[in-house]
Amino acid sequence: IFAELAAANTPQMTVDLRISRITLPAGRRLDFQIDAERRIALLEGLDEIELTLRSRAEIEAYEAREAKTRPWNCGIAPENP
Repeated sequence: IFAELAAANTPQMTVDLRISRITLPAGRRLDFQIDAERRIALLEGLDEIELTLRSRAEIEAYEAREAKTRPWNCGIAPENP
């Protein structure tokens, strides 16, 4: 890649995250692999926190289940009999 860029009149390449492909100045195309979640984050400009918050409903449902079944894990003191 470096040699092809160095030899080009216009040393530019195109990276297409949607189809995971790099196009070099001479037109050569190189496919690459990237984790799907990371690709979405890059395409949508999301950081790790924003990615996590996309699952907010599932997280809140899990926390509600945990509070009912394991209140001691959620900082809820057990009731005295």
